[in-house]
Amino acid sequence: MSLYGPNIDMLLSSISDSTVSNNLLDLIVPEIKKSFMENAPEYGDLKSNKNFEDLIDTVVTNELSEKNIKENNTLLDLTKYQYNDDLLKKFVKNAEPALIDFVKQQNKYGGNEKRSINDILDRISDKSLKAYALPDDVYEKVHGEESASSSGGFHREGNDGGSSEIYLSGLYGNRGIGHEIGHELFGHQSENDSSVGKMSFYNKLDRLLKGWLPSFSKYSERPKSTSIDNTKRRKSGYKKFEDRKQYNKRMKAGKYNPKFADAPFDFLEEAMWNLQDEATKNAMMSNVLNSVKTKGGDYNVYDKRSLKAKDFRNAFKEARQIGLDIFEWDGKKYSTNLK
Repeated sequence: MSLYGPNIDMLLSSISDSTVSNNLLDLIVPEIKKSFMENAPEYGDLKSNKNFEDLIDTVVTNELSEKNIKENNTLLDLTKYQYNDDLLKKFVKNAEPALIDFVKQQNKYGGNEKRSINDILDRISDKSLKAYALPDDVYEKVHGEESASSSGGFHREGNDGGSSEIYLSGLYGNRGIGHEIGHELFGHQSENDSSVGKMSFYNKLDRLLKGWLPSFSKYSERPKSTSIDNTKRRKSGYKKFEDRKQYNKRMKAGKYNPKFADAPFDFLEEAMWNLQDEATKNAMMSNVLNSVKTKGGDYNVYDKRSLKAKDFRNAFKEARQIGLDIFEWDGKKYSTNLK
């Protein structure tokens, strides 16, 4: 008999040997255990054996590849956190004028966009580009870095321009999705990224002088005291004199070209949201459309394309699957009766 059982062997066969980080184990182990318990009846008494937990942990630790999981989300079912494809496509289509202006602006600074805007729309349609809004604990595990708690989102490009994912912090998303869509076009780093323009002599001198040359462009990120214009996010981030240290750290550690740093992507984000119709805004941000009054209280209504509505449908489905008559969601009680 197979050591792990046919289903587990099949699950592990496509994954190379390596070690998984503790953060990822927190997410993966429960999924392995669930599959193990449901699909390996030949184990019999092993299901109640106190060594079961150790066995599973050993299997996972020895045979799952962290790299594979991070790149392909193997075993991490994030679909319940995924934006509706049609909604995401509508958001990008509405924002097309802002994206066109963004490309023109960045190309003036030596940029070379990775793909066209139509390519982005096609990638959403064929599911080569997906976007997720994750609960904070899941986001930190997927992000996999200590700085995750201060990050509102990130864009992960597939190898050779293949499939990509956008991950946002927060269960129902945030406005930062505009910033991350911008990374379908350009990166940040001045080295090893052909979409980013080369640093000018002025940029290099500015970095040598720790960011204290005057900034004459709103598309260049600078500490507050040397900026003539900046985004709301940057102004908030550089309120104090010593904040320049954080600026310098980010620019130097990330090898950013200042004109491809966060500021231009923040301006893009703002412009993209300004072009949205109310229905799309409400769906993207899971805003309350109206409230229905009942004897049991007021119940909020959301756009069916929103992540909030999707979360309710998932909760309703799970409650029915385990035979509940009543379940609680978002602080309210609901019936599983379909009538």
